[in-house]
Amino acid sequence: MNELNPGLPYQPQKIKKRLSVSGEHIVYEYGDSQVIKFPFGPIYKYNADDAIRKIKNEFQIIEKYFKDFIVPSHLHIFKKNQKKTYCIIQKKVAGRPLKPKDLAQGQLKSQFKKILEINRLMFETTKYTLEFFGVSGLFFHGLNRWMENIWIIDKEINSKNITISAPENTEKELKIIDFGLVSELNMVSSSFILRWFVKWAVNRQKKLLKLYQ
Repeated sequence: MNELNPGLPYQPQKIKKRLSVSGEHIVYEYGDSQVIKFPFGPIYKYNADDAIRKIKNEFQIIEKYFKDFIVPSHLHIFKKNQKKTYCIIQKKVAGRPLKPKDLAQGQLKSQFKKILEINRLMFETTKYTLEFFGVSGLFFHGLNRWMENIWIIDKEINSKNITISAPENTEKELKIIDFGLVSELNMVSSSFILRWFVKWAVNRQKKLLKLYQ
C-alpha cells in the first residue's frame, strides 16, 4: 500500500477497455496482465476523505486475515488536480464468480469453509464481515446466483499470468477479487439512508450465504 505518491502511480496509456462498474469502483483493463480500479459511487462523491479511509482500513484488515485468498493488489493514494484520490492495481485473473452448485466439488467446498471460518474470526475481532456478493449481487442474486467477489480461478494458468480458458480438469482455487468489507459500526456516513442500506445488506448477505452452506 503506497501513501501519497508525488505523481500518478499508473500509466494512462496502459488503460484499456472498461470491464465493469460496481457500487464503489470502475474497473478497466490495465496492460496485458492487470486491471485498475478507480473510485466511484456516493461515498467517494460526497466525502472522498472518508472513502479513502474506508478503503485503507479494508485493505489492512483483508490483507491480515485473508492473505492466502486475495489476488495480488496494490492500493495507491495520490493527488490528482489537487484532490486526494486513489486507485487499485490488481493482477488480472482467469475465472468466474462462485455459484452454489460449485461447492459440490470437494476442494472448493473445503476452501470456502475456510473462508467462512476466517470471516467468522475476523467479525468476532473487528465487527467487519467480508462483502461476498457486491451491491449488484445482493440485489440480483435471484437472477445470476453467484458471488460477485469470490471467484473460481484456474490455479496453474493464473500462476503464469495468462488469462485464457482452462480445461475442466485444471486445479481450481477460490480468490477474493474485491477488498470490500461491511459493518454496522463506524460507518463513514451517519445518514439514515446509508444506515438503513448497511443494515439491509448485512441481513441480506446472511440469508444468501445459507445457499452456499
